[in-house]
Amino acid sequence: MEERKIVDLAGLKQVSSEMRTSSTELLTFFNSDIVRELQKCSSELVVSGLNTYEVMISFRTMFTSLSNNLLSLANVIDKTIVPEYELSASKVSRMFDSDFASQMKDYMKIINSIK
Repeated sequence: MEERKIVDLAGLKQVSSEMRTSSTELLTFFNSDIVRELQKCSSELVVSGLNTYEVMISFRTMFTSLSNNLLSLANVIDKTIVPEYELSASKVSRMFDSDFASQMKDYMKIINSIK
């Protein structure tokens, strides 16, 4: 069975906004929780042969990359997809309005000529 998805402009903007929020939350989570936990277990990391600084940098790189990717996707939605969606919707609306009105006039002429 085919599943249909309807996407509206408000939904696109909401997704973009949520991505921006998630991006910020990721960095906040890293800077507060992850850094604190890594600092707590730094002696265990050293015993296991890991460099605490390198582990921290690795996590920071991962979280920053994910955050940046979310922001990039949100920017694509805001700067490319939303404007194109608005333009397409406007064109379809104008075409429907003018073509529909014209066709209805033609049909009304036909109906009136039958009487």
